[in-house]
Amino acid sequence: MKNNKRKPRRSYLRIIIPAAGLAALVCIGLYFLMRPRPVWAVEAQHEAALRRLLASSDLPQSWQRVQRLEDSGAAADLRSYGYQITTRRGGERSDGGIRTMYPYLSQTGEHQGALALAADPWLVFRSNTALPLSRSRAEGSGAGTLFMAGRDPMALAGWTAQLLQQRPGVFAPWGEQWTQTAESLYAKRHFQPGAQTYTWGEIWPQLIDSPLSWAYAPLSAAQQLPGYRLSLLEADRFPEKEDWNEFSLQAQILWAIPFGAEKGGYRAKNLAKAAAWLHDAQTQSDLASAIGWIPASRSARPYNPIAYSAQLAWLGSSYIWEASLPSDDED
Repeated sequence: MKNNKRKPRRSYLRIIIPAAGLAALVCIGLYFLMRPRPVWAVEAQHEAALRRLLASSDLPQSWQRVQRLEDSGAAADLRSYGYQITTRRGGERSDGGIRTMYPYLSQTGEHQGALALAADPWLVFRSNTALPLSRSRAEGSGAGTLFMAGRDPMALAGWTAQLLQQRPGVFAPWGEQWTQTAESLYAKRHFQPGAQTYTWGEIWPQLIDSPLSWAYAPLSAAQQLPGYRLSLLEADRFPEKEDWNEFSLQAQILWAIPFGAEKGGYRAKNLAKAAAWLHDAQTQSDLASAIGWIPASRSARPYNPIAYSAQLAWLGSSYIWEASLPSDDED
């Protein structure tokens, strides 16, 4: 009788144990399937460069996922965590004219939790046979030609900002003075004839062939030139006033901004692996080379002489700032 009572229990166990095991496997599988995964949310213009860099990195396979950053500046998959790679960090802003100001960014490499990966500085370019631009000529007095790529509205905004910088890191309030100064530069023929219609591509040949001329431009614009033409150029910071003992630099910054790791745990550990890779000087050098910028890290090496000049200007600046267009101030 005892054996007859045990048989049903054993038969139940034969069913229950495998079923429980299968259920456990399903739960584990669902856990790993639904578990948030790391992702790089990157702006479209830098996506290809980041993918190439990741493919040659020693990061775990889990860090190979790349997602296009939405126009809203947020990753579309809210269950994920990782890093945003973007030029739109936001943060500190003035009344207008200057979008953001980053004190000592070139020394610290970070600002409010965001890591600076690369920078696109604005410099005064000239033929290697020409002398550096003087402050008096920048303000409109003297010989030589000042080239302006008027088709890029940021070029005029940047030059105007430089003239209205009262001291390093301090600018005239946004308003009528900015508008009048910008308009007067064209009205008084401060730049070459027809400057409003020029593109960067049209400026470089004339700049290289002119014995006394200068152009204020982002490093990335000059990097479009073939190497043999680029080697004919020199680059300097915009001339400061004689009594200044600190320096500022206009630049666009490419940031790495962590997101989705507020709960800590395994997310924080995984982010630490990616952070170490992002901080690495070689990583930043390779990324900067791919996009025509300079690495933000003080330890990273530039990839050509013009980039080296840009890096010196970056490292010697107490303030990094970005100019803004009137329509940008409402972003």
